[in-house]
Formats: sequence, structure tokens, C-alpha cells
Amino acid sequence: GGTPLEEGINELKTRELAQKNNIKIAAYGYSKEVEIAKRLQQIIGKEVMDELTFVSSHERKNFLTDKLGDREAELYELISSKMIEKSASYFDKLSQVNDPFEKAKLYESVDYGEVYQIIDNYKRRNYSH
Repeated sequence: GGTPLEEGINELKTRELAQKNNIKIAAYGYSKEVEIAKRLQQIIGKEVMDELTFVSSHERKNFLTDKLGDREAELYELISSKMIEKSASYFDKLSQVNDPFEKAKLYESVDYGEVYQIIDNYKRRNYSH
């Protein structure tokens, strides 16, 4: 974990492993981040995402460049930085809130619309013929 995207990837991998091994978990944390991780996994592939999970944060861009190329590495960096930007207010306020219902309401305010647009633009540029 550490960044919203890394949290989403970790939670996605946790859910996949739990499902594969028929382990019941409460799969509701980081739902927005997991959705973005799923979309990124569709682009870079499950095998690369599985490996990426175990690559340290500061080595991820180089790893993706080596595996897939500059575009995908830059996409990862752009998604990650935009998610940090869009969730900054949430994380700043989170430590000041104890009530779980207030935390849920605060989480609802996180809007990753621009991240979805980045992913859609990438797909349009790279998958259209």
C-alpha cells in the first residue's frame, strides 16, 4: 500500500487470492481504488500486475518500462499521481473523523472521474484502429 493506487492493487490481489482459495473475506474496502486497479490490470495484463504487486514503489516505473514500454509506465505514474491528488483532501481529513458513518460519507466525496478519463483516453489512443 501507501498510495491510493497501490492500496487498490493490494486489495484487488487480496480479493483474487481469496476467491481462488475459496476464502471468505469482507471485500468492501477501497472499492473505488480497486475498480481503477481492475481497469489498469485490463491494460497491462494480470501476470504483469501480479509481478508489479511485489515491486517496490520507486522501482515500478522502471519495471513497467522494461516489461511493457514507456507508455504504460507513464500511464501508471499518471494514474497514481492523479489518484493522490484527488484523494488528498479525504486522507487529510480522515484522521480527524472517528465515526464510521462520517468516514464513509467522506470517502464518497473522493472523485476519480479524471482518472477514468485518463484510462479511457489511453484506451482510445492505443486500441483504436
